[in-house]
Amino acid sequence: MHPTQSVSGVAGRVLFAAGAALLLLTEAGCRDAESAVGARPSAESPTPPSAEPIARLELQPAGAAGGFVFVVTGFTRLEQAELARLEPDEREKRLRAYVEGDLPNPPPLAGDVALADGVLTFTPRYDLQPGMRYRAEFARGADSGGTLTGTFQLPAPPRSEPTRIVAVYPSSGVLPENQLKFYFEFSAPMSRGEAYRHIRLLDEAGHEIEGAFLELDEELWNPAQTRFTLLCDPGRVKRELAPREELGPVLREGQRYRLTVNAAWRDARGNRLIAGALKVFDVVAADTTPVDPATWSIAAPTAGSREPLLVKFPEPLDYALVTRVIQVRDARGQTLTGRVRTANQEMTWKFIPDDPWDAQPHQLVVETTLEDLAGNSIGRPFEVDTSAQRGAEPAPSAAEAREVTLPIPIAPPSR
Repeated sequence: MHPTQSVSGVAGRVLFAAGAALLLLTEAGCRDAESAVGARPSAESPTPPSAEPIARLELQPAGAAGGFVFVVTGFTRLEQAELARLEPDEREKRLRAYVEGDLPNPPPLAGDVALADGVLTFTPRYDLQPGMRYRAEFARGADSGGTLTGTFQLPAPPRSEPTRIVAVYPSSGVLPENQLKFYFEFSAPMSRGEAYRHIRLLDEAGHEIEGAFLELDEELWNPAQTRFTLLCDPGRVKRELAPREELGPVLREGQRYRLTVNAAWRDARGNRLIAGALKVFDVVAADTTPVDPATWSIAAPTAGSREPLLVKFPEPLDYALVTRVIQVRDARGQTLTGRVRTANQEMTWKFIPDDPWDAQPHQLVVETTLEDLAGNSIGRPFEVDTSAQRGAEPAPSAAEAREVTLPIPIAPPSR
């Protein structure tokens, strides 16, 4: 990113610098802009060794620290000596920067001024923003007279495609009464801290369901900030808890609901979404049955091919978990690499290997944390009836293991 710099005064011209802005302008008491620019060293007119230094006010990259700094160079020996004698707060008054805008007398930017090796540097406390215009001023000493002044602007970032909502999960239009989570996927990183202001759950009459969601101070985003997890309030999902007793369940069997997202939600660049989203769904009876891999069907891929491995479930599973906690291992116990997709409303898991299948046995390895739409995991329902278990020995459960495995049949190549 290269800043642009305006040179005004006698010359009134605009210069563009590669990597740093050049001398801005010299006002009364300084060389005029024409002579200053003309005196710059070049291949055609090298500066004589005896030439008097020309003071320059520039905007330069800050190096490894990132950002930009305002720099004044080209002092005479007398000017360097004078600056060195000044107290730090006096030097700070000599070199200042401002945001150019509608205010007639804007306050100076906060930052630090330092003198080292004949270079005076002003480092803004906060990064300069692309697209904004800044003015820097250096008040020269009494003997030199005048003020170096110039305006700088970092180019605005290139326009990109507006951020959109790619998908809302579950993708099914029929959900259980004890639905636990929704996921929103975006085409670009989103901002934090405003998610709950833009999502509403409405009943058939268009009335908002108040207190439907668990609003966390730390919003639940994936590392890329492109997928947001929205939790229905568990206190209203589980039976016999106070929030459910007082407010009722979030969803009711036999009803239709609308989940809405408005376009005012801003992405990480501060821009609104290109459009909102609407998910309409019907509610059926609560699901309290744990996930059981024994009910899954596995379609055998062919040895020597890169055919997808298809695993079909009897019910939709949690989108984020089903794409993360299922793996394929070969006969040596090595995890295969490849692409994972879901289909058929998260009732089909598809794995496309990077390399062709070999004819040796393979295993499907599933973490027991895998859940269905109601939060039931492998071997464990989301809502446990503790009253029925009092005084009884706990029964062995698949949930006590961290993973379960299923054999993957590999079909021989056709002849």
